[in-house]
Amino acid sequence: MLDTDQAIGDAASAIVQFQQVALDTEFHAERRYHPELMLLQVCAPDGTTWLADPRACDVRPIIRAVSTRNVVVHAGQEDLAILHREADTAPQVLLDVQIGAGLMGLGYPTRLQDLCARLLDQPIDKASTLSDWSQRPLSKTQLQYAVTDVRVLLPLAQRIRAELENRGRVGWAEAASVEMATQATRPHTTRHSWSDWEIAPRMDAQTQATMKAIFEWRDARGRDKNQPPHFMLNDGLVLDLARRRPPTVQQLMGNRRVPGGLVRRYGEDLIRIIHQAQLEDLVPVAVPTLPQRQVANALEVWARVQADVTGIASKLAMPRAVALAIAAQGIEALTGWRSEALGEALNAFLDGEIGVYMGPDGPQLR
Repeated sequence: MLDTDQAIGDAASAIVQFQQVALDTEFHAERRYHPELMLLQVCAPDGTTWLADPRACDVRPIIRAVSTRNVVVHAGQEDLAILHREADTAPQVLLDVQIGAGLMGLGYPTRLQDLCARLLDQPIDKASTLSDWSQRPLSKTQLQYAVTDVRVLLPLAQRIRAELENRGRVGWAEAASVEMATQATRPHTTRHSWSDWEIAPRMDAQTQATMKAIFEWRDARGRDKNQPPHFMLNDGLVLDLARRRPPTVQQLMGNRRVPGGLVRRYGEDLIRIIHQAQLEDLVPVAVPTLPQRQVANALEVWARVQADVTGIASKLAMPRAVALAIAAQGIEALTGWRSEALGEALNAFLDGEIGVYMGPDGPQLR
């Protein structure tokens, strides 16, 4: 357990002596805009395991040391995002064992305990996942859990890498892991999830502009208050305000579900935002058309059936963003490892040479 700056420095010096290490974190995400780091775990190939306490000391030297190594994680997107916020750096050479499993027919996303049971014949207890990691001292059960969670990653990576090498897919797993790391550490932007709502293509331009403006205002307020944006204004109320576009604070309360506290604190701000959205020439959010949504839906179905043939999990092969990009731009939107893994089969599907049919054992390609 590292809880002094001296211990952190000594551990950082030791970590850089290893080419590869495993990484895990414990954090609290509830009621926060960004998850809060509570514990940082690093394990070396010889079994040495460091537990760095960010509530007692500066863990940035550990993060910087780990970021220079070849790193193994499981479902590491949030871990890497946290590290990047803490120290403005994160590993760029890595393997996410969850991604590797998704490329060898084990599904995606797959829980760590399921991978350990299947590949290592080693059950692990995940009962402490949601325990209070902010308490100090941490219990013996929590410490054992934290150690086990990170120690299994290197043996898992060894087994998964060997299988991927047999299939010629190590490069795909590494590329997909780097893609995940890039997404995790890119500069923050407001996530306009409403643009993929079924109703979004039927919104007029003013409604879409107002949706964009309120989502961005809500996101900024959530960041300022360190709470999830939807806590102050849920999606349904954003849609209501974007449709009604009330011109006064009094009319803002035309929907009885708009919280009175929100109106008292932010009513004037909301009216100003709604008004400006109707006057300013804002850069619009890309909203998929109805035909594009239908194509994306078909691509997701194709990917689920294709997974039975290739062993590449559909959620890894064809996430919604990729499906929508292909629907809008064509096969050229399929890049990187996905182009190599899926390009030929996807071209045949888009050209109508193969289709999805209901066979005696379920959907199939022919």
